[in-house]
Amino acid sequence: MRCRMGGKAAGILLLMAVSFACGCAATPPVTEQVWPPSPARARIRYVRSIYDDSEVKGAAFKRWVSRSSPMQIKKPYGVFSDDRGRVYVADTAWGLILVLDYTQGRSFFIGGENGNGRLAKPVNVIADGSGNVYVVDALQKRLVIYDANGKFLNAIGRQGEFERPTGIALDEEKSRIYVSDTLRHVVRAYDAGGKFQFEFRGDSDQNVTFHDPTNIWVDKAGSVYVTDSMNFRILVFDADGRYIKKIGRIGVLPGMFARPRGVAVDSEGHIYVVDAMFHNVQIFDQEGRLLLGLGKFGSGAGEFWLPAGICIDREDFIYVSDSLNHRIQVFQYLH
Repeated sequence: MRCRMGGKAAGILLLMAVSFACGCAATPPVTEQVWPPSPARARIRYVRSIYDDSEVKGAAFKRWVSRSSPMQIKKPYGVFSDDRGRVYVADTAWGLILVLDYTQGRSFFIGGENGNGRLAKPVNVIADGSGNVYVVDALQKRLVIYDANGKFLNAIGRQGEFERPTGIALDEEKSRIYVSDTLRHVVRAYDAGGKFQFEFRGDSDQNVTFHDPTNIWVDKAGSVYVTDSMNFRILVFDADGRYIKKIGRIGVLPGMFARPRGVAVDSEGHIYVVDAMFHNVQIFDQEGRLLLGLGKFGSGAGEFWLPAGICIDREDFIYVSDSLNHRIQVFQYLH
């Protein structure tokens, strides 16, 4: 289930400013936006912003856009990019999952059909290696599973099992699904068939417990990263829910959090945390040291307005859901 990024970023200072394109000619030259800016070595490059499905369908579709309106992204929260050339957007305003299939040149919604597969408020989404899609529906209090074409397969969450599920992560090697229940302050683990295995709430011996856990990520080693949102930190566990460490704390200085949301880990173990209140993404090493900051409030490239989810794919492309700018911003790690 991984989206990732990499690179030896030690020694990079926190840089919140965005590099803007410049030029005064009639057709100004395109200036690549990178972080940190020159003369420092660039580590992150802005690629593009996705507002709708028009780029999936190509130029022919764009010529006819006035006759056939594109599917607009309204209020994205969760975002996921798989190995099949698909980007999945959990759009809480649509109440659906928008699937952008770049390989097949098509787009479609999941969760709009009547019946067991109908969604109400999807907040996070992932897909496995077979193309099955897993969606957390906070309003219906369940995890809904579909095949690659959006056909309903199964649902996890009997009445009373969840209070408000929000985050989801998948460890395919262990055939394990992790779901955070924010209002019950717990992360629950299931097998691939939906059978409950165990749950964890932190570590009472270490005086570390959840307060409103939200987003989850599983790295390539199987470690589980949980956004402990109202404790303003990231908690890290092993695959069986044993506590390892914590990253971050409340505050207004670089490296601190105000409203942490999405979390992801790159191919070299760097940890990315989206902060909705700071309108940025902060990048840490495994020791919890801040390496780089990306973004500020705004609507330009590399700027955010209430960002939420994040995913980093196997090609080191970074997808960030920019909720109130109604788009997904895409960046790339530069090795």
